[in-house]
Amino acid sequence: MLQMELMLCGQAFSYQLKTFLELGETAEARCNADPEASSLSVLLQSSKKMFDIMGKISDAEGDIGSADANLVACDVRETMLRMLKGSDLNESLMIYATKLVDSMKARAGAVVESSKQFGQADGSWKKHLGEDSSWEQVKEAAKTTIDQLNGSAVQKSTQELLQAVVFSS
Repeated sequence: MLQMELMLCGQAFSYQLKTFLELGETAEARCNADPEASSLSVLLQSSKKMFDIMGKISDAEGDIGSADANLVACDVRETMLRMLKGSDLNESLMIYATKLVDSMKARAGAVVESSKQFGQADGSWKKHLGEDSSWEQVKEAAKTTIDQLNGSAVQKSTQELLQAVVFSS
């Protein structure tokens, strides 16, 4: 049963790798053709599923007929690794990772910019207030700082950063 599942996953993996490689001549071209990394994500999910099944086959080594199953798993593993070695998948992963880091930095910078750094210690709207500040002093500090923020810009930049974090998970 596991052998059949492995063979089906192998076919899916082969198809996903072919689909990804057809996106462009180089890793850079493929990443540009698939900016959301959806094709790469499907390929990685497919490979993970294959490795999970190969692990199950390896764990079942004591069962009857498992030696044959393990030989199939080894053969599929070798074929899969050969296919991956012949591709520049690692380079594609590095390009996506770099783009993701750059995107996160830009989005985090947009949050800092839109919030005018009021959430940070040096830019805190409370930095000139003491523990004994009156309510009027607190309202005045807020009026000249927090009240000057564009709430929708802060909300938008924060939501974009959170979406990028969710996407990267």
